[in-house]
Amino acid sequence: MHQIRRIRFSLSNNVVDTETPWRTLWSSNNTTVDSNGFIKRASPIIDINPDGTFTTNDESEGATVTRVAQGEYLIEGVLGFNSDAGWGGVDGGIEIPLDVNKQPLIWVDSKVMEDGSILVRTYHRTHPNAPKFARNDIDGYKDGDPIDIPDGRFISVRVQMPEQSIYNVRMREMEEVQKAEEGVKSQFGLGESGESL
Repeated sequence: MHQIRRIRFSLSNNVVDTETPWRTLWSSNNTTVDSNGFIKRASPIIDINPDGTFTTNDESEGATVTRVAQGEYLIEGVLGFNSDAGWGGVDGGIEIPLDVNKQPLIWVDSKVMEDGSILVRTYHRTHPNAPKFARNDIDGYKDGDPIDIPDGRFISVRVQMPEQSIYNVRMREMEEVQKAEEGVKSQFGLGESGESL
């Protein structure tokens, strides 16, 4: 069984002999829904909950998260942020929750450690210039105080996985099987359906 990561298509009109530009089909295999409900390009993503529990997708399988202290989460088994510019490149790759007025609920800071693990720190964020109801004031916390990810929310982190990650090893094995199958088909003159050419 092969997992399809990207589908591209173009339509042609035989009457006028024209073709549309190539299009990419987005699906649950190549997108994710962030903490604010928006669809974004996927690839190795880790969703971190307030208590440090986490969810990985297929590509980030094997990565782990530990809540080190209030507002501190350590992601291990990764090589920093994903270098693709889709989420901000090596300097970004974090999506944080917003309130109903699209204001960020937290500040976030991160540090890529020498071994590639990422320390993510979250801080309380207020909006003093907003109307009182939208300031995000929480008793006992000032703007910039360490605080956990808000209850019922999560942050998404797009990471770079090592070559020996579960997903990368699985993909290489599938490619080797596919090459071997193609070699057998070619050797015996078989087409896609296994019928003789």
